[in-house]
Amino acid sequence: MQDWDAARFALDRAVRLARTAEEKAWALRALARVHRQRGQVREAVVCYRTALRFQADRAMEREMMALERDRFYAMQGARQIAASLNSPVYRALGLAPVVDVRVHFEFDSFRLTVEGKRQIKEMGKAIAALYGKRVTLTGHTDARGTEAYNLGLSQNRARAVRSYLLESVAMDPSLIQWKGEGEHRLLFHDGTELAHALNRRVEIRLD
Repeated sequence: MQDWDAARFALDRAVRLARTAEEKAWALRALARVHRQRGQVREAVVCYRTALRFQADRAMEREMMALERDRFYAMQGARQIAASLNSPVYRALGLAPVVDVRVHFEFDSFRLTVEGKRQIKEMGKAIAALYGKRVTLTGHTDARGTEAYNLGLSQNRARAVRSYLLESVAMDPSLIQWKGEGEHRLLFHDGTELAHALNRRVEIRLD
């Protein structure tokens, strides 16, 4: 236990002291591996996700994909979402917290499934607990289809999520913004069915 804690402390410090994007990505990847080996999947995903914001790396994508695959079908509860948004990694780097949530829609549609509605309610509980902070919901698609079609689909899905969120949870509508990015910000680039599925997501970002 002490060896793990010492390694995490050293890497936490390395993340804070890193000067270049490459140094930050290296330290975050190493920290992600420590969390992964300890079974702390949520923390590992936050570190991988943040590292990829600093440096694109296909090998690192594959490591993150292995973790995301195992929790793809599991609903993220409000506590899980809130914990990810409050990750100390973001505070250490001065970055806006970001969490990816898989909201299920009907095929090639922006109609929410029953599972999608349940997931949005959990999102709503997490966002409501932020006590007045502004958030942006961003819809993302995979890379199949035309660029224009995917942009429109992502916008419609983000708008649908916001609408159902406001129906389900009492909160100030002015605090919830939305936009669609289409296929422009893929997390995974290997072209597999799993990569396509994981790229279709709604991102929650604290503004």
